[in-house]
Amino acid sequence: MILIEGRGITLKKVIIGLVLVLVASSLFFAREAFSDILQESYTSIKEVVVGKIALSKESNGEALPEKVDAPETQTAGEQTEVAPEDKKPVIDPNDPFLLLVNKEVGVLDESYVPQNLSVPNVAFSTSVAERKQMVKEAADALEQLFAGASNDGITLHAQSGYRSYGTQNMLYDSYVRANGEEEANTFSAKPGQSEHQTGLAMDVTSDSVDNQLVQEFGETVEGKWVAEHAAEFGFIIRFQEGKENITGYMYEPWHLRYVGVEHAKYITEQGLTLEEYLGVIEK
Repeated sequence: MILIEGRGITLKKVIIGLVLVLVASSLFFAREAFSDILQESYTSIKEVVVGKIALSKESNGEALPEKVDAPETQTAGEQTEVAPEDKKPVIDPNDPFLLLVNKEVGVLDESYVPQNLSVPNVAFSTSVAERKQMVKEAADALEQLFAGASNDGITLHAQSGYRSYGTQNMLYDSYVRANGEEEANTFSAKPGQSEHQTGLAMDVTSDSVDNQLVQEFGETVEGKWVAEHAAEFGFIIRFQEGKENITGYMYEPWHLRYVGVEHAKYITEQGLTLEEYLGVIEK
């Protein structure tokens, strides 16, 4: 027999005890190993799942923080932006500001008088009350144009706006007597064919040409400013140089016609006359 601390223990009991100790140790180490395996598995699974999520996001176009953003591509719902010069304004055939009056079309009746005539608050070089008037929207735009010119150190004078059928008739007759009908027809409209009767036109001038309505105005600082900036306020140079065969009148850098900002900018940028512009739209 083996004596331990005065107590008797048989060999069999010692062996059983050792076996139990070995089994307990094995279970402990096995549990630790199993825990490590579980942790590694969890980490691997997590990486796989995160990777799939990342791939999923990447396939849906979502940029990942650690990746360089891919170049943006146009989707089906996006439209290619059209260059400004290719955008043609929509024309309302009933737009009163696009009224076409010339020697061929749009002849006005003797009784035609535009509504809402107003006198713009600008400097005039005429004392004739009738000729100071314009349609209200055009008058407001002329005030803005004159203010813009003043801000740039340019001084303009308004000379002749609305003219009644009767007034135009007297003017035309006087020009015919002085210059002959053929020449008069190059710079003066017959009654009913004048844009001035629409209330949408205004002749402007400056001290640089003694406030006269002459082609030299186009070469002055004031005339050049008007040509460059008129469209910003809705006006066009109605009778352009080199377009006499279309408009029927000689070059008049002083004759402003209100059509609205959008239309004026397009007409000016494209170098069109009002006849050409309306013709292009109609086609």
